[in-house]
Amino acid sequence: MGMSLTSIGGGIATGMLLAGFVVAMLGAFNLLGFIQKIFTPMVMNVFLFLLTFQLILIFFKGMLKTSADGVLDMPVSLFSIGIAIFVILLKIKGKPAIGNFSILIGMVVGWILYVLVFPSGQAVNVESSLSFPIFPFGKPNLNVSIIAVTFLASFVNLSNTIASVRAVSNLLQQKATESQLRRSYVLTGLFSIAASVLGLVSYATFASSIGFLESTRNFDRKPFLIGGGLMSLLGVIPFLGGILATLPITVGNAVLFAAYLQLLGTSLKGIKGYDFNSVTIHRLALPLLIGVCIMNVDATLFSGMPALLQPLLTNGFIMGVLLSILLEKLINWDKVGP
Repeated sequence: MGMSLTSIGGGIATGMLLAGFVVAMLGAFNLLGFIQKIFTPMVMNVFLFLLTFQLILIFFKGMLKTSADGVLDMPVSLFSIGIAIFVILLKIKGKPAIGNFSILIGMVVGWILYVLVFPSGQAVNVESSLSFPIFPFGKPNLNVSIIAVTFLASFVNLSNTIASVRAVSNLLQQKATESQLRRSYVLTGLFSIAASVLGLVSYATFASSIGFLESTRNFDRKPFLIGGGLMSLLGVIPFLGGILATLPITVGNAVLFAAYLQLLGTSLKGIKGYDFNSVTIHRLALPLLIGVCIMNVDATLFSGMPALLQPLLTNGFIMGVLLSILLEKLINWDKVGP
C-alpha cells in the first residue's frame, strides 16, 4: 500500500492508546452498563468457546515440529504428544496433591527429557544492556485507516474483561461486584496504554487463565502475585529471561494443550440453563462455527478484499464475537421458536 512500517506501527500505537483510554474511562466514570448491553452472557459464552478453539489449535500445531522443507519431525512430535498425554493422565489419575501440579511437573519433566533425548547445544543469547524504548515501532500518528481497525480489535479484546471477571466469579462461586468490574476496566485500560508505549501486545485480562485455575484448583491470590513478580524479574534481568527462553517450544505447547482443555469445561458451564431448539441453536452455533471456519481458512484467500480490512476479516475470533453481538441485538431470541 506504499506505507512505511513506522507509519503502520504508529497507527497501531494510536489505536491501542485510544482503546485503552476509552476502556479506562468507562470504568472510571461507571459507564459499564454500555459494555454490559453489548457483551451479553451469550456473547461471552461465544467468546469463551472461540477462545478455547483458537488456543487449542495454536498449541496443537505448536506441538508438532516440522523441518525446513515442511516435513513433520516424527521423533520430536511424538515426544511432545507423549508429554501432553503424561500431563493429562497426571490430572486424571493422580491424587489431588499431584494432579493440581500436573502442569508444572509436565513442564519440568518434559524440559529435562527433551535436553537428554534431543541435545541441541544452543547457547543462551541475552542482550548486553537493558532498555525500554518508547514507541519502538513508530510514533503515534493520524493514520485513520490503521487506527480504526486497531481500535476496533483492541476494544473488543479489552471489553471482554467482563467475561474474564464473571467466569472467575462463577468458578469461585462469588458474585463480582460493580466496584471490582470498574477497577478491572481501569487497570485493563491503563496497562493497554503502557503496552502501546513500550511496543507490546495489547493487554487484556485473558479468560484463558481460567484453564490454569481449573487445573491447579488453587484460587489463592498469593501464588499469582509471586508468579507475576518472578515474571517481572525475568524481564528486568535478561540472563534469567534467556534461560527460560531455552524451554523447548514443542514441550511448552504440549503442556499448555493439556492445561487449556479445562477451558472447554468453563465454556460448557456458561450455556447451562439455555434451552436450545432448531431455531435458537443459531444463536450459539452460527457465530461459533463461522469463527472456527475462518480460523481454519488460509488468510491468503481474503487477499482480494480491502487490505485494511483483511486483519479483521481473517480473525475468526473477533469476527465470531462481532457476529454474536449482531445476533443478540437484531433478534429477540425469547420470542422466536420452531
